[in-house]
Amino acid sequence: MLQHFAQQGKQFDSQTQAIKFRDANSKRITFELRCLKAWPFAAKTERVNVEQRQLFEGTLTTDQDNLNISSLQVGSPVRSHVVIGI
Repeated sequence: MLQHFAQQGKQFDSQTQAIKFRDANSKRITFELRCLKAWPFAAKTERVNVEQRQLFEGTLTTDQDNLNISSLQVGSPVRSHVVIGI
């Protein structure tokens, strides 16, 4: 009986760690997406040439795609609606 409780305790600890890891990873991804969403607004206030704009748009798209893939792997898809209006 004690062995059964010990085994359940280990499972509980393992599940708790997994939840904490997912939660921390989800918070990190959400923070990074918020930063990415702020970029277009910051970019509007600065004058950039065509080459810089293209580089910015490409980097933004790549970063968002990577974060969305990461969020799917964690198990909590993140909705991202960023409109680039530079």
